[in-house]
Amino acid sequence: MSETKLLSRRDIKTFDFLSDRYLNLIKELTLSRFKLSEQSTFLGFLWTLLYPILSVLIFYMLFSSNIGSHVEHFGIYLFIGVISWNLFSNTTSRGLGSLMMTREILKNSSIPYEVVVVSEVLVRFISFIFEIFALFALLLLTGVGVQEMILLLPFIILLEFMLAVSISFILSCLNLFFSDIGYIWSLTLNIMFFTTPVFYDPIYLIPESVSWLYHLNPMANIMYAFRDVTLYGRLPNMEMLGYTFLFCTISFFASL
Repeated sequence: MSETKLLSRRDIKTFDFLSDRYLNLIKELTLSRFKLSEQSTFLGFLWTLLYPILSVLIFYMLFSSNIGSHVEHFGIYLFIGVISWNLFSNTTSRGLGSLMMTREILKNSSIPYEVVVVSEVLVRFISFIFEIFALFALLLLTGVGVQEMILLLPFIILLEFMLAVSISFILSCLNLFFSDIGYIWSLTLNIMFFTTPVFYDPIYLIPESVSWLYHLNPMANIMYAFRDVTLYGRLPNMEMLGYTFLFCTISFFASL
């Protein structure tokens, strides 16, 4: 059987993976993959929390006296940027190889390939939950506090999930035919990292005349909204959020 057969829609409807049967399978696969991953062990769990903290410390030492001098609560600003970026980077990288790892099983079953990709992405989202709790603790310990706008955070996380899943769908399928996709995506992530406000505030670096180009990056808008509802306790820019919602929704359904 060829990879084309693997992706065939002849016997599987586009939204079959959202049926109760396959939703239960997604749940079981996600929990199974999580238990097999290093994140389920104590040391793995500890590293899940330590890795973003170490990244924040490095960025803080490098940029707090220059780029970060204009940013209030720069440490928390960095932490939010690091965990939201790592979530996107890790989920898409994991999702990219998911079909290649399970292609023999999928060729001989009627399981929609989306089930495998979604479950692989969800594994990383489980550990992200613990990072969110760490963020809440940080907000409380530093006196910033948790405000009512935090209720919008699940919607923002959902946007990032839709974006990560849609990209993972596309990359995982391309990876079956082109072995260099992993390298290309790794390079793309490196470029995106510097065009997404992980460790800097674009207001002080990006000329206003070209800022609209910057906001075409949906991850930049997601990160803005993430910080608005958690760090600043304010309503996100609805125009940017609306564009991001539209982009993520179209990308999600177009990738199915």
